[in-house]
Amino acid sequence: MGKYLVLYIQTTSHRYQTAKNIDAILRLPILLAIGHMKIDSVKSYHLQYFLNTQAGKSNSQLQKIRGVITQIFERTELDRINNHTPARKLFLPKGTEKTARSIKEVERLALYKAIETHRGKI
Repeated sequence: MGKYLVLYIQTTSHRYQTAKNIDAILRLPILLAIGHMKIDSVKSYHLQYFLNTQAGKSNSQLQKIRGVITQIFERTELDRINNHTPARKLFLPKGTEKTARSIKEVERLALYKAIETHRGKI
């Protein structure tokens, strides 16, 4: 499985930043969890258990991890390595929802001052 994941990174075309994100997701958590297994021996409960260990991360990160897992196993199905995709119905564990904070008064005053003295006369 580990060799296939590395091959997947090298041969799948993505934009630079997307490839970098996929690489970061694959290198540590996924390779450690299922990299030692044979591709055809990975079952949906292995993948669900792995996703459950990622609980507490942001919802966005969890969706990215699930997306990468799904892409990999859909590719194994297309490459005829697997007859089915064990990643079809993976449920996301409870994640955290991060919200943007409001601008503080000190920051607002600094922004106004910068606007007044900006050389471009914003």
